[in-house]
Amino acid sequence: MRRAGRVGRLTLAVLLIALGLVPGAISAEERVTLSPAEAAGVARAAVARGDFALASALAEALLERDPGDEHALLILAIVAQERGDGDAALAASRRAWRADEPRLRYEAAMIAAQAHFAQTRYAPSRFWLRRAIEVAPGAREAEIARENFAHARRVDPLTVTLRFGANPSSNVNNGAESETIELGGLPFTLSADARELAGYEANAGFDLSYKLSESREHQVVAFAGAYAQVVWLTQEAAAAAPDVDGSDYNYANVTAGLRYEKLAFEGLGATGGSFTIGRTWYGDEPWANVVGLDLFQDLKEPAGRGTRLKLGFEYEENLQDADDSGATVEAGTLLRRPLGDLGAIDLSFDLGRVTSASESVDHVFATVGARVILAERIGPANVSLRVSGKAREYESSPYSVSGRHDRELMAGVSMAFPEASYMGFQPTLDLSARKVFSSVDLFDRSEFSASLGVASRF
Repeated sequence: MRRAGRVGRLTLAVLLIALGLVPGAISAEERVTLSPAEAAGVARAAVARGDFALASALAEALLERDPGDEHALLILAIVAQERGDGDAALAASRRAWRADEPRLRYEAAMIAAQAHFAQTRYAPSRFWLRRAIEVAPGAREAEIARENFAHARRVDPLTVTLRFGANPSSNVNNGAESETIELGGLPFTLSADARELAGYEANAGFDLSYKLSESREHQVVAFAGAYAQVVWLTQEAAAAAPDVDGSDYNYANVTAGLRYEKLAFEGLGATGGSFTIGRTWYGDEPWANVVGLDLFQDLKEPAGRGTRLKLGFEYEENLQDADDSGATVEAGTLLRRPLGDLGAIDLSFDLGRVTSASESVDHVFATVGARVILAERIGPANVSLRVSGKAREYESSPYSVSGRHDRELMAGVSMAFPEASYMGFQPTLDLSARKVFSSVDLFDRSEFSASLGVASRF
C-alpha cells in the first residue's frame, strides 16, 4: 500500500477516549498507540459489530496520515454503503480500487457494484462485478461475484450483447467453384468476379432486449439488433477481378421486434412466439425488407433434455428486383439430449417452402443439423462440434430444363479459451467448411473460413 505523510505509529488516545473506548483520563505515559495496520484492524472489527462511528473516525485518522491509504478508503466505502450513502461509497471504492492487493481491489469492486445495484444502475453494477471476478483472490470469491452478476442480469430489464469477429475466407463473394461450367451441354467460362474470391471479413454486432412485462408464468420482451460485415479482397483476388472491390460484398442488417412466452398449457413447457421486422444491405446498397413471425412450443422434459417445436413465416421484399421477393414457411424441431460423460448434443430438423415469382428463388428445402458440446476441455479449450446438411429442390431453373437440385454440407468446430479471459470475456476460434453440390455447375460452391472472436463466459 502507498505511504504518504508521516511514517510511524498513530497516537489515538484522545480519539479512543472521545468514543468511550477508554474510560477516564489517560496520562501521556498511558497513551494507546496503534500502527496503521492495527488501526485498520480495529476499524474492521468496529464495522463488523456495527460501530460505524469508530470505524469512520479511525479511517479518517489513517487518511490524515496518508490520503491514499486504500485500507482506510475501503473502510469508509463500507461504512457509507452500510449507511445507505451510495455516492460516498462509490467515491471511496473507486479510490480504493487503485490498491495493489487483489483482496482490497476485489472488495472495492464488490462495494462499487453493490452501490450501483442499490440505485438500479445494473449495467455499471455488472461492469464492476466483472472487475471483481478478474481480481478475485480465490475461487470462492470469484463464484460469489459470478452469482451476484447472474442476479444483476436477471433483475435488469435491459440486456445488451456485443459480438466481434474477424476471419479470412476462401469465398467472400459466394462465387462459383469452377472457372468453366457446362450449361445446356455447352461450356462457358465465368468472369473472375463470378468465381470464388478469397478475402478477409471483419464483423461486429449488438443485440438489445428489454423486458416489458414479466411474471412467473409469462414474459414480454422488446428486442432490437444490428450487424455489419466488412470485406477486403486478397491482393491475388483483387488482381484477378479488378472491376470489383471488397466493399461490393459488405453486408449489414438491422432488426426489431417483440417476443412473448407463457406457460399456457398444463403438462407442457413454454408457449410463445416473436414478430420481427428488419432491413438488409448488400454492397452498401439497400437489399431487402423483411418481416417475420415465429411460433414455438416447448415440451416438458427432465433436466438436461429439451424439445422445441417451431413454425415460422417470413416475407422478404427484394429492393433490387421485385420478382426475387419471396415468402418462406418453415416447420421444425430442436432437441437437446445428454451424452453422458461426453457432454450433450443438439439436433435440429426443418422443412420449408419458399414461394416466389422467380424460378431461381422458388424452391422447397430440408435441413438437418447436429452440434455436440463436449463436457471436457481439449487442452485449454471448451469445444463444440457441428455438422449440417441441406437439400434444396427447384422445380424449374433458367439454366436447366430438369430444374435444379442442390445438396449442401457444412462442418465446423468452435473453441473458447476461458483461461485467457479478461473480465469474463474469452477469445474464441471458429473453423468452418462448406460445400455445395448442384445439378447446375454454376451453383457449385466451396468455402473455408477461420474466425477469431470474443464472447462472454457468463
